[in-house]
Amino acid sequence: MPTQRYGSAAPLRRRERRLVPGGDDWDACVRSFQRARRRENLADRTLALDLECLGWLQRRLPLVGCPAEPTAVRRHHIDELIDGMLDGRFSRPGRGGDGGLAQGLKGRSVNSKLQRWKVFFEWLCHEGYIAESPLVDIVELQEVEEEITWLYGDSDGPHPDELGQLFDSMRQAVRRYGQFHLFRDYAAAVVQTDGGLRPGELLQLVLADVDLDARTIRLSAKASKVRRWRHVFLSQQTVDLLRRYLAEREAQGFECPQVFPGSRDNRNRAGEVQPLLTSTYSKGLQRYARNAGLTKKVTGYTLRHTFARLYLRNGGGLADLQSLLGHRNPSQVLRYTRLWGTDLQEAHDRFSPMRRRLA
Repeated sequence: MPTQRYGSAAPLRRRERRLVPGGDDWDACVRSFQRARRRENLADRTLALDLECLGWLQRRLPLVGCPAEPTAVRRHHIDELIDGMLDGRFSRPGRGGDGGLAQGLKGRSVNSKLQRWKVFFEWLCHEGYIAESPLVDIVELQEVEEEITWLYGDSDGPHPDELGQLFDSMRQAVRRYGQFHLFRDYAAAVVQTDGGLRPGELLQLVLADVDLDARTIRLSAKASKVRRWRHVFLSQQTVDLLRRYLAEREAQGFECPQVFPGSRDNRNRAGEVQPLLTSTYSKGLQRYARNAGLTKKVTGYTLRHTFARLYLRNGGGLADLQSLLGHRNPSQVLRYTRLWGTDLQEAHDRFSPMRRRLA
């Protein structure tokens, strides 16, 4: 019998890929996926978000008529879940009259889930648990860019010095009450504003990372959101404050490797005081902001954005700012210059075509 060749009248039958057993066990697949993700040296926060988004999907698949089994998920199930996230049906089961919320999720929240679902199902395909990902042709939503919140500084012309007001409020609280946690909050806010750190990076700093003589902090890859180490530079004024703070911290006898410890009552199994929580830090900043008479919502990211804006306003370059902030993608830094530039209001006043006509 002659050998069948390509291009002849009777095409060769396509060999179907045999699937690995276990694709119908959601929990086992997620555990295997997590082990694979840990080998990629991803941040703990990334792994936690993976679990959170996959757990969200597992709980809601039955609401769209799909069993919580990876092999059972199809494109139309994902489409219905996206519609439900947008109209609020699947936001938080158990709340509201119809078991959900009237207000849907924002595009960023929906895309965050889609991104993690895609990685999960692509991994299942690669490992042979499923034949094809149900998200292979899913397009992420167009996000509405939200305004960045920052504080005006003393060089912002007619605007009040909001950053100075915040720090004055914190200093007054330290002088009035003399409590260590107030001094800790003030030192943390100054270090973050001077170094442009993310809140999570700031609160994971350990004592060994700080070199006061060199006026630098070596942020480890483990503490960095993007898993890259980088140097954070501090002004002499910040170093002087940090030196006083560390001396007071030592006098208090805190058994905590992090620079900024939390409450003495919050300890791990080894008996060490846990680091200050990001949520506690942000709530404290908001409280200081209200005491200072500020109406803006002030969080740890507000101080990071303030650093970025004042750095650009004072003549700093975009490439340097990207390195200082620890951004991988230049587009993240370009967002800052699109919003602020050197100062769009001043540029408009100088170059508007109506400037001479109405003079």
